[in-house]
Amino acid sequence: MPTVRLSFVRILLIASCLILTVAASAQTITCSSDDMGRHVCRANTSNGVQMVRQRSGSACTQGYSWGYDQGGIWVDHGCRADFALGGGSAAPPAQAQMQPNDAMRLCKNTASGRLPGVPLAFISTYRGTDADSNTYMINFHAQPPGGQSSSGFCIISKNGRLQNFQFDPRSNNNAGASNSGGQTPQDAMRSCKNAVSARLPNVPLAFIQVDQPRVNGGSLLVNFRASPPNGQAASGSCDVFKNGRVNLQFR
Repeated sequence: MPTVRLSFVRILLIASCLILTVAASAQTITCSSDDMGRHVCRANTSNGVQMVRQRSGSACTQGYSWGYDQGGIWVDHGCRADFALGGGSAAPPAQAQMQPNDAMRLCKNTASGRLPGVPLAFISTYRGTDADSNTYMINFHAQPPGGQSSSGFCIISKNGRLQNFQFDPRSNNNAGASNSGGQTPQDAMRSCKNAVSARLPNVPLAFIQVDQPRVNGGSLLVNFRASPPNGQAASGSCDVFKNGRVNLQFR
């Protein structure tokens, strides 16, 4: 009998431990990025984390809009979700690289925040020529019905950080925007691309490539190539001056 009682006590102890373990693993917290920014929710992530319920309209993608480290759970880009502690691998995964469509969405949402009277449906974005291999350059144009148009660009790093947001110098919403007082390399590249597009109206912007500019006296010299899929290729250069004037030359 003593042996039977001892075995029964052991079974009860094991069952209690299992119940406590399940209860601990079922602990959940809600973490939100309602302002599209990065937020950290302090939590014990030593036993891993798993998303159990997405509450936001914005996608919650591990490594891009949510993740975790030793300090807690982080969310970004509008993700709001419930997370279970102890529901995943104890080792935090590497952060995923942002994709171009995600960068365009982030730029569009940022422009919407700077233009509160313009619905998202009237803001368009398109991929520009990236300044380097670690960033995306996204151009935007806002044209509300019966309102003033605005345009500009975002520079977004491939880890999802907005590095620069700027209205075009002639944009109606340029007041208070970041401006260096002259043409930055990104400004020169965009000005050249737009000038080429104006001279070649049948060539979509996506098929016009511009190179990194180099200093050419009092201007920035930008080489370009236009390669439409069903048309004749063209190339040349732009001299872009600090006042925004562009001298375009075809080869």
